[in-house]
Amino acid sequence: MTRVVAGIMAGRLEELEEFRRALDKYGHLVRIREFDPETALVIEEAQLRIIEDIGRGLEDKGTGSLEELLDSLVESGTLYRYVDMIADAIGEKVEDPEGALRAVIRGEEGVPGFRSVFLALQAVARAYALLLLKEGPVEEPSSKCPACGIRSETMVKRGDDYHMVCHFCSYEWVASRGRMMCPYCGTTDPIAIGLYSDKKRRLGLAHCQECGSTWRCVLDETIKAPRQLLPLIALGAEVYRRFLEDRPSL
Repeated sequence: MTRVVAGIMAGRLEELEEFRRALDKYGHLVRIREFDPETALVIEEAQLRIIEDIGRGLEDKGTGSLEELLDSLVESGTLYRYVDMIADAIGEKVEDPEGALRAVIRGEEGVPGFRSVFLALQAVARAYALLLLKEGPVEEPSSKCPACGIRSETMVKRGDDYHMVCHFCSYEWVASRGRMMCPYCGTTDPIAIGLYSDKKRRLGLAHCQECGSTWRCVLDETIKAPRQLLPLIALGAEVYRRFLEDRPSL
């Protein structure tokens, strides 16, 4: 085993251990009925292998666009190899990966192989987002991810600033500085933005009275977890939705 390969494997194991520790510490906050920490750990390991593979291939080529990266992976057949890696990890049989890919694009969740293809695409998007993050933080006053275009519902407090974290590719960007902003309509009016949380202000559910949007917030900066877990942890703020629903109409 070369030193380079050994270093890569050690890095992956370290990231996986960090993920496991965060699952143990914050997994109880996840508000998904079918959430299974052991399965999440298996998926994370498979995705990390894909992310490493893509990172090595793109190291000297620049980032380009996510669409270009996906097109090249499909043309070379590499994406379907990634699908097989995910399928083996989660025990899913994928007889027609091309058909499953088309189903994912159309949003047809019941098609066999949908989950494996979706998770493989997510791993590719995560690898791309990591490359962009190396170029430095991006300021974007929006809920739309600058890396993959998916709308996020997760805001994270970082000092005096508020960041958004993408649910799909885990990209993180600066949404506002100094005060909380509605990532959907852009208002920073503190009167227009309501925040429902516990007394310790660990997690919160924010509501904008101007546009009617809601989003989840990780407010406690002592919560230390990998970016890909933050949207799941933020789901704990859903317990406060009842206060929003009970709020008298204006």
